[in-house]
Amino acid sequence: MRDLPPGRVRILTVCSGNICRSPAAALLLADAFGEAVDVASAGTIARPGLPVSPEMAQLLADDLVPSHAFRSRRLGERAIEDADLVLALTREHRSRVVALVPTALRRAYTLKEFARLAESVPADAFADTPRTVAERLRTLTAVAGRHRRPVPPQEDDIADPYGLGPAAYQAAYDEIRDAVRRLAAILTP
Repeated sequence: MRDLPPGRVRILTVCSGNICRSPAAALLLADAFGEAVDVASAGTIARPGLPVSPEMAQLLADDLVPSHAFRSRRLGERAIEDADLVLALTREHRSRVVALVPTALRRAYTLKEFARLAESVPADAFADTPRTVAERLRTLTAVAGRHRRPVPPQEDDIADPYGLGPAAYQAAYDEIRDAVRRLAAILTP
């Protein structure tokens, strides 16, 4: 990730191939939070340089979120180290992130987990936080881990739709979009 102006939060989204779920999450997060964030994505087994899958690109386009400039990249230690927050699409991806960079443990979540935890963090956790999206996101990243609890994997994981047809892409996209909207409702002043 590149150097940022002060105050922006660096988010990294992670999935397997980096052509379906993590690019959709990254593009939707960037769309929701604008200048407050710098969002990148990577895949644990990605082939670098590929565009968003046509099925996911169409779903994004239907929501007026362009994906034409996106190109896949493989997950590496540097991307994890540079991120203020890592949002994986499954628990397995989160485990891979932490295995590569153990210090990422306290800032690595699944996307659905982070949205769920955001809703469970008491509003007074933000009492001393400026009302900017970036500062609220930093506060949430710092306190969300205190609210972690065991849940069934399906509550945290978003299934890989690759090669499974339109219904699978729609289901994955809907879960990603829902998690981003839930975060935006909490973090947007």
